[in-house]
Amino acid sequence: MKKQSVFSGLLALLLSLSLIAFKVLDKKEKPVAASTQHDVAEYYWYYVASDGYVYSYSLAFASRRTRSYAKEYGACGNGESVECMRGFVYPLTSFPDNSYGDEVIYKAYP
Repeated sequence: MKKQSVFSGLLALLLSLSLIAFKVLDKKEKPVAASTQHDVAEYYWYYVASDGYVYSYSLAFASRRTRSYAKEYGACGNGESVECMRGFVYPLTSFPDNSYGDEVIYKAYP
C-alpha cells in the first residue's frame, strides 16, 4: 500500500511539472506577422512637398508615431497617388531632404 501511495505521489508530481512546462513554453513571445510589423514600429513622419522634398518645417507630429496613427491623424487629403508623408526611423538633421524614407503614406484617392 505504501508503494502505491509513493508511486501515485510521484506520478502527480511528474504530471504537474509537465503542465507547468507547457504553460511556460506557451508564454514565449510570438513573432509579429509581416503584415502588421510596420504598424508596430514608430517613425518620425514628415510631409512631402510637391517638389518631392522634405523641409525642416514639415514634421507632422511632435514625437514618433506608428503608420496607422499617421494615416488616421495626418493631413493627407484627397488627391492622386503621390507621396503625402515619409516616415524615418531617425529624425532628419539636414534639409531639404529627398531620401526615400523607411515608410511612405500616399494621398488617398478621391
